[in-house]
Amino acid sequence: MTITSRKAGLAAAAAVGLMAMAGAASAQNAPCPTNAMGINSPTTCSCASGGGTGAVWGTNVYTADSNVCVAAAHAGVIGANGGQILVTPGGGYQSYPGSTQNGITTSTWGSYDRSFTVTLVSMEMPACGTMPAGAEIHACSCPAGPYTGSAWGSGPYTNDSNICVAALHSGVISSAGGIVTVLASPGLQSYRGSEWNGSTTMDYGPWSGSISFDRN
Repeated sequence: MTITSRKAGLAAAAAVGLMAMAGAASAQNAPCPTNAMGINSPTTCSCASGGGTGAVWGTNVYTADSNVCVAAAHAGVIGANGGQILVTPGGGYQSYPGSTQNGITTSTWGSYDRSFTVTLVSMEMPACGTMPAGAEIHACSCPAGPYTGSAWGSGPYTNDSNICVAALHSGVISSAGGIVTVLASPGLQSYRGSEWNGSTTMDYGPWSGSISFDRN
């Protein structure tokens, strides 16, 4: 990719900046409860960065006394950066098999009279593309993967990298997507590509600006 075409991508991304400012002001949903015992209808709530700790029983369908945010991370609905989820209560099942998914191990349980499932809810934020020109902080939403586009570096990344590709590579989201906060930083003399978390980035030489991700 030439320097000219890379800079053209930055110019095109500038139009996204105004939408990002409006989207970043959207209200946050309430934090998720520890478990779903008190949830009687589909409920949107927010898991903090890191997801949380606690016991979980089941795989994709969980016992109602399981930790909601740990279950969401196990299901691949949120990554290390947390995010908004929809918790949908359900009836009982005769068994809840445990498994290891996305670095989290859940336990097996027998009959339990209440259950829940989790899905991702996108906040009212613009879809991620590349970093808007001149922005220091940019909040945006990545849909569920797979993602198309290119990224250069292994954190920091060049500021014309595809944000969702870089976010998956860095581990702040899973393939289920999520909300990311992108931080601008000075350019580097070189960027070394790598393969992490199912995403591949490329090498590049000197570039004028970099991006990284807020993990707080």
